[in-house]
Amino acid sequence: MTLAAVLLWLIGVFTLPWLPAPFSYLVLFLPVLFFMALIYEGSARFGLRLSPRLRTIWALWIGLSMAGLMAAILFGDSSQGLFIASVAVFAVLAMTGTITMALIHGRRVRAEQSTREAPVGASPDQ
Repeated sequence: MTLAAVLLWLIGVFTLPWLPAPFSYLVLFLPVLFFMALIYEGSARFGLRLSPRLRTIWALWIGLSMAGLMAAILFGDSSQGLFIASVAVFAVLAMTGTITMALIHGRRVRAEQSTREAPVGASPDQ
């Protein structure tokens, strides 16, 4: 999936800027697709204990916040306050998703450690 996003990004960089004005802005959303694919596949490869459903939700959440940031960069030329507010909203949305996934990952690691430490034949009364 990451390779497909990179290829789409490379093709888009060379083709989208020459399209008419509304369509040429799509070149800004190609990094969003790449980052979403990177988060989805990278979280599985680097040992995060998240289910595929949670990884999908996290990738969509970060992608949504990045798409908002890219739109604000695009339309932020008219107002500096709008740009600052959109960066702040992006930071809040991205940190919320990241902290939530870190808490879920920590909870799963602790659950795995507690099941490993319990003796096999011991009853809870002993």
